[in-house]
Amino acid sequence: MDAPEAVTSQEERAPIYEVERVRPPVLPAIAPIPGAPPVPMAGGAGLVPDPYKLMPNLLGQAAQAPSQATRPQRRLYVGGLPTPCYDFQLTAFLNQALVASGICSPIPGKVPIIGCQLTAEKNFAFIEFGDVPDCTAALQLDGIPYMGSVLKIKRPKEFTP
Repeated sequence: MDAPEAVTSQEERAPIYEVERVRPPVLPAIAPIPGAPPVPMAGGAGLVPDPYKLMPNLLGQAAQAPSQATRPQRRLYVGGLPTPCYDFQLTAFLNQALVASGICSPIPGKVPIIGCQLTAEKNFAFIEFGDVPDCTAALQLDGIPYMGSVLKIKRPKEFTP
């Protein structure tokens, strides 16, 4: 058996590599947009900008989101749909009809109907409103003509007042 060879000091140490520090890119001087708030950038410290500071109305929208507790009161059944019919067409038509007839007041950036689940095979849909009063008022559209058909707008079977 041979004796292990003596290890020299150079062989013991792992090689040391020079690490080049990566610098963030330097952007050319760009004039800010007049009237725009300053936008925080992700900095060299590894910080990510706070989305609530970038979009201040984000918290307000979350607070105004409809709750699951009122969902049954905010839904309506729509029957008698023509073939073919698409959810975005039905939603756009009913939103326009609600505002044009004065049933729902026009609010910039807000539409009465926020969702639509359409079952094309059976020609019906469930539409969901942003709030209960708009949903109740939309019952007045029962019997409205749409693309050659007469729509039946009613409360769903599972509705309990």
